[in-house]
Amino acid sequence: MKKNEKSKLYNMLVKQFPLAFKGIAERCEIGHKKYSDIDHDYQGFTRTPKEQYKDAIIRHLMEDGEPEEISLDHLKALAWNVVALLELELREINNGKSN
Repeated sequence: MKKNEKSKLYNMLVKQFPLAFKGIAERCEIGHKKYSDIDHDYQGFTRTPKEQYKDAIIRHLMEDGEPEEISLDHLKALAWNVVALLELELREINNGKSN
């Protein structure tokens, strides 16, 4: 991308993947309710160690979780955990704390 070129976020995210991002948002809301004690501001994911996201990614890849979860639930949760982990990593890099 050129220096002054702006990302076309709507086209790149919302227009291409509307159902996927809706699914991630649904899992976000489930997690928000489940972890309301630490997620009062939708930033609870920032107060969770990154290792927990790595563990959750593996669990959801293996479809290991709540008995009522179906494959699609695991896929949505997997995507949410990957996005949360990516966000934390990018925030660290942007704050000059890269490993």
